[in-house]
Amino acid sequence: MRRIWAIAAHDLRLLLVERGSFLARLLMPIAFILVVGIANDAVQTDAPSAAVLELVDDDGSDLSAFYVQSVVDQLRERTTGLVVCGAGADECEVTGDYTVVVPEGFARSLEAGGDAVVRLVLALGDPQEASRLEPVLAAAARRVELALDAGDAARVLAREPFGEEAAGIAVNRARDLLGEQRINTSRETIDVPDRYELVGFRQSVPGMGSMFVMLSVLAGAAVLVEERRRGTLARTLAAPVGRLGYVTGKAFGRFIVGMLQYLVAIATGLVIGAVAGIEFGSSPLLMLAVMASFVLAMSSLSILLATLVTREQQASGLTTLIAVTLAPLGGAWWSLDIEIVPDVMRRIAVVSPFYWVMEGFRAAIHDLGFAHAAFPIGVLLAIALIAGFAAALRLRHD
Repeated sequence: MRRIWAIAAHDLRLLLVERGSFLARLLMPIAFILVVGIANDAVQTDAPSAAVLELVDDDGSDLSAFYVQSVVDQLRERTTGLVVCGAGADECEVTGDYTVVVPEGFARSLEAGGDAVVRLVLALGDPQEASRLEPVLAAAARRVELALDAGDAARVLAREPFGEEAAGIAVNRARDLLGEQRINTSRETIDVPDRYELVGFRQSVPGMGSMFVMLSVLAGAAVLVEERRRGTLARTLAAPVGRLGYVTGKAFGRFIVGMLQYLVAIATGLVIGAVAGIEFGSSPLLMLAVMASFVLAMSSLSILLATLVTREQQASGLTTLIAVTLAPLGGAWWSLDIEIVPDVMRRIAVVSPFYWVMEGFRAAIHDLGFAHAAFPIGVLLAIALIAGFAAALRLRHD
């Protein structure tokens, strides 16, 4: 362990040789966090804030279509301000805040004289708004029930001989039916983590912080390349530390640099939060786990990158290229939830480590718990492990 720490300390001393450059890189995220945060907040401010009601007709019958249309008519009469989509309306671009689901077998059950249950599903909607929606659904259900009752009364008249007695039978039958409630509404709440958007400074603090962590940590690749050129690497590997020990020591040094970089970003976010009243979650340990897993992944990648190039200039160029390519792709510059991001970009974003670290930050900032951050953290740790072993295998010396 002492030898591993000696390698890490040597790596840190090399970085501090150019103290001005190191401090500039350490403090540069502050300006980027402010600029990107204000820009992302402006995009969010211009976005429509109306809640979305999605109508889903799983039955596909005339009776279910009549119910859905009755819901739409009731919403228009009451002017709720909801954006309605699905089931004959415009297609939903996002998951609805509220979803009304007409189940399969809706018409068959009612026509057989049974009951039907319509589901009202809440994603991120306001429960009070859902309470105001229930009378709308009840009025639409009553309209369908009246149509069913009228049809039953008409069938009675068709079976009985015409006359006052038949009319009385039909009226009594209609009165009996009017007292029955045959369409009920159940309410349920679902958790949709991808709807917990990171916008404004909640986006720029972790996003810009992570990008500069990658830039700072991957910069260590140039140091390793220089050591190999000067012959220092060969002498180090000749010592009783082994390739894996050397990789561990180097990764540990880069880990310290990355956590310092994150410390600056998080401190900036806390200051902004105190001034602007923005909360960044109440799970510091989860936040720390997300940061540590990303820094570990970048530390291992920096050593692997050094084994793939032969000159310091190549390492520096690749570091910048990788950072400015993967950062926007993974959602570090802007939220992947905004409308201007094409679907193809959302699908390929998973190849970027920034996608996984931002998913981890999403869980931490919105207090979704470790369960939602476990998979992103696991992916980042897997990247760290695979890259570290690959770097150890590629290390060669004379």
